Amino acid sequence: MKKVIIYRLSLWIGICLFLIGFYFTRSENIIGDFLLGLGAIFALTILVLGLKDVYANERINSNERIMWLIGFIFILPIVGVLYFPTYRRRNE
Repeated sequence: MKKVIIYRLSLWIGICLFLIGFYFTRSENIIGDFLLGLGAIFALTILVLGLKDVYANERINSNERIMWLIGFIFILPIVGVLYFPTYRRRNE
């Protein structure tokens, strides 16, 4: 449960920081680059937690594991929002 809370917080904080940083970067404000960097750090946290969980989960078969791994690597925001709700339903 603690992992899910950390994951959700990292996901939403990272998305917000990235969007705010993008806005400030477009308006040529110096803080935009800093916020984009923080958003990238949160995205890396999500990536590491997600990949670690997919790799360690015994209930996921190999085809589904490959699908989640590719999704986490290439389309992180979408897969990040989808993975842990399905993970929770599967393990309850």
